[in-house]
Amino acid sequence: MTSTLQPVLSGALVRIEPMRADDHDALFAVACDPLIWEQHPAHDRWQPAVFRRLFDEGLASGGGLTVRDAASGEVIGSSRYYEFRPAQRDISIGYTFLARRCWGSTYNH
Repeated sequence: MTSTLQPVLSGALVRIEPMRADDHDALFAVACDPLIWEQHPAHDRWQPAVFRRLFDEGLASGGGLTVRDAASGEVIGSSRYYEFRPAQRDISIGYTFLARRCWGSTYNH
């Protein structure tokens, strides 16, 4: 993927930006909560080695995104573009997680 597929998106609540290698620790601080992954098929992503793989894959894909609180700049989650099909003008977004403190709030309505 090219960087044109990863614009920085800013709104009143969040800022979504291309994932960088130095985002790992802040993202893991969110992702290490086992309850985030409890209902997910890959329910072990809170474990350091498993999350490292997820993070590295997101970074290598060129589609990894870091989600920050717009006011504080705090990392609150991540998502990823994947399955880019230019001929069909189609792309998927997933691999999304959000800090539990943001669940059921204005962040994900």
